[in-house]
Amino acid sequence: MFLILAASSVLMAPPPPPAAGLAYAEAFARAQRYEETDNGAMLYRTRVLYPWLMPNLPRILDACLPSPKPADLPLFTLVLSFQKGRFEALLSDSDHPVAQCLVKQMTPMLWPAPPFDDFAEEMRFDLKDEGE
Repeated sequence: MFLILAASSVLMAPPPPPAAGLAYAEAFARAQRYEETDNGAMLYRTRVLYPWLMPNLPRILDACLPSPKPADLPLFTLVLSFQKGRFEALLSDSDHPVAQCLVKQMTPMLWPAPPFDDFAEEMRFDLKDEGE
C-alpha cells in the first residue's frame, strides 16, 4: 500500500536538502503559502487535482517501483509548480531513483489547469509500506 499526503499546515515537512535546489525551494514556499492561505486551493485539490491524479498513480508506481519491492522505499516530497497558469515543473526533494522516476513519468502529463497562475502543490509520498 502506498500513501500520498497533500500538504497540511499540521504536518511540517522538513526543509529541502541542498541538492533540491532553488527552484524546489521557491515552489515549496509557494505550496506552503497556498496551504496556509487556501483561497480556493482546497477545492481544486479535492475536486480537480487528486480525483484526476489518483487513477493514474498505480500505473506510474508500477513503472517506477523495483520488483521485488524493497522494504526501504523512500519518503519524499514532490512539488507541482505552475507559472502564468501553465504547468512549469514537477520537482523532487530526493535524488532517490524512485522519486526521480516519478518525476520523469509525471512531468509529461497534461495537468489540470490550476486555480491560480502561480499555484504550487506539495505531494508527500510514503512508499515504505510498498515493500514486500
